[in-house]
Amino acid sequence: MSSASPPVISSLVLTLKPGGESKTAALAALAEFPGLELGDYRQPWLPAVLESTAPQDACDQLRALPGVEFVEVTFVEVPTDSPMTDLPA
Repeated sequence: MSSASPPVISSLVLTLKPGGESKTAALAALAEFPGLELGDYRQPWLPAVLESTAPQDACDQLRALPGVEFVEVTFVEVPTDSPMTDLPA
């Protein structure tokens, strides 16, 4: 049995810092971020979907990127084989 965590899907809204250079740097870094799919930028917000086996670490990395002011997690899909699904009702 594998001890690897299954990937978790998270919906995010990223707030980018104002300013052309800062925004450009953030968008370039986000476009290269593994497991991140970007939506349409609506100043100052950028919707995104993240697929990661370590979503908390990935969000911490996103927050640390130049030009990213805030990362809001709006939804998290818990895999059906997660220990969270075995909790009593």
